[in-house]
Amino acid sequence: METPAYISRPTYLDKVIPFIDRPIIKVFTGQRRSGKSYLLLQTLDYIREHFSEADIIFINKELPDFNALKDDTDLWDFIKSRKQDSRKTFVFIDEIQEITRFENTLRGLLADGG
Repeated sequence: METPAYISRPTYLDKVIPFIDRPIIKVFTGQRRSGKSYLLLQTLDYIREHFSEADIIFINKELPDFNALKDDTDLWDFIKSRKQDSRKTFVFIDEIQEITRFENTLRGLLADGG
């Protein structure tokens, strides 16, 4: 997946970097159209550059490709089917609120070590 062009926001990314690769869930919140998705993409690019051995799973609920992900079970199955146990995996989900009970899957992934 190629990242679309965006205006780099290093001030915001610098606030995220210390928490990358730590076992906590990161959440970007803010008003609509404030740049959350682009901060997510910028973080994704940072991970590609600094964790080249890692896998990245990117889910964008604004794309029809992900319409089948309706609830926590769908999300769990989707991520688990793409995650390789032997590799570090970063999961990015844009518009996660579109997935019912998504927090169950996030807690499960964190408890599962990935």
